[in-house]
This record gives sequence, C-alpha cells and structure tokens, in this order.
Amino acid sequence: MFNEGPIVVSEAPRPVSNTQPTVTTGNFTNILTLRNRLVFNGKRNSIEIEPFIVAVVTDSSKGVLVQISKNAVPSGDFIFAYVNKDQSTSEIATDGVAITGGTPTVSFVATVLGVNVDLNELGLFLFQGESFTVSAQIISGSPASVTATVTSVEDQ
Repeated sequence: MFNEGPIVVSEAPRPVSNTQPTVTTGNFTNILTLRNRLVFNGKRNSIEIEPFIVAVVTDSSKGVLVQISKNAVPSGDFIFAYVNKDQSTSEIATDGVAITGGTPTVSFVATVLGVNVDLNELGLFLFQGESFTVSAQIISGSPASVTATVTSVEDQ
C-alpha cells in the first residue's frame, strides 16, 4: 500500500515504553513491539506509523546487544494491547518471548548510560498489520533488566 503525498502528522509524537526484567544471553528477547492495526474505528486502516526515535537502557554492566526488526517472528504468541483504542492505530506487545525471525533493520549496543537512536534517515513506516520490534540479548553474564522506549507519529 502506498499513500501519495507527504506524511501529515495527526497528533504529537507518541512514546511507548516497557521494561523486560530478565533478558539473558543466547536469544533476542522482545522488549517492545509496536504494531499498526488492520482496522481502525470500524474501517480498513490506511494510516501509517513512523517510528523515529528508540531509546534503550540496561542495568547490565557489560551492555546489551539490541536489534530492531520489522515484522519480527516471536517464539510464542504476542498479546497486543491498544495504545489508545479510539485515537491511535498503534498496538503494543510486551511479552518477553524470544524473537526467531523477521527483518532486522538496525543493531546497536546499549549500556547503563543508555542510547538514543534516530531512525529518521531509515524511512521506516508501518503500514496496516506491520510491526516494529525492539529486542535485546545480554552480551555476557547474568540476566539483566532492559528498558526500551519507541517514539512514533501517525499520519492522517
């Protein structure tokens, strides 16, 4: 699907956050998944979501490897919740399941100091039914807590 014309932002940016308390080594664990709904207010959704900033921080002294994927495949089911049922097409899933597939778009290392990643230059858009996942795995050592925030805008 392609909507012609410039993106016209409907509201102020929407940040969503989640903390996953026990991220380990080995597999990437879902921290936060943002999905664009198929249906919005009883009609087929034609609104696009543009995630433009991701912030990640951990309590691990060794850091965590973070991966951002489009349409990630979880090892179990995601349970999505509305960000705002009547005013947003966004849904989020915070289930701490392993990510086993999808299309990785960005990887980076986050530490206790945190990191902000500007996604504007990547031109990432979520069309109806598409998702955007921030996942992480500990580089080494014991399990650690990882917090991610995704800030996005929706077109009209």
